[in-house]
Amino acid sequence: MKLLATDYDGTLHYGEGIMQDDLDAIRQWKEDGNLFVIVTGRSMQSIDEQIKKFGLPCDYVISNNGGMVFDAAGKEMMANYLDYVTAVDIIYAMKEMDNVASYVVNDGFYRHKIVVDPGVTDHRYPRICRKRKCWIWENTPSLSFRCRARTRPTRWRSKSTISLARR
Repeated sequence: MKLLATDYDGTLHYGEGIMQDDLDAIRQWKEDGNLFVIVTGRSMQSIDEQIKKFGLPCDYVISNNGGMVFDAAGKEMMANYLDYVTAVDIIYAMKEMDNVASYVVNDGFYRHKIVVDPGVTDHRYPRICRKRKCWIWENTPSLSFRCRARTRPTRWRSKSTISLARR
């Protein structure tokens, strides 16, 4: 028995999905009696949605940049958390700093975004335009992009083509 572990975003999954050849190779790998593991920075909630969407036959998931390990049934096998005092100190420091847009708290399975200053552009976790699946950055006066799902200019970045509309 062998084990194959792969990163997810930008490795197994890129563009709009996972290549059919890769899915077929993973299934053959599993049929040959081997183990398949996804290793990701995503939360378990986020990667679980992708596993179901693409029918990935995972034996284990290592999520949260190695902080959590789950078996195929989603049972937590290992958890590595910051101690409470350190976590509170970091959160306090972020709230005291200038230009902090948000931070993310992860309970092991779900990821929760906490907005610190709504006036600061959050480049890491933009708002999503549901109609066209594009990302919208708020409070970015230097950029004004037009989302085709909207009638007025807005700030956005698409995975594919970006249409620039000057103010």
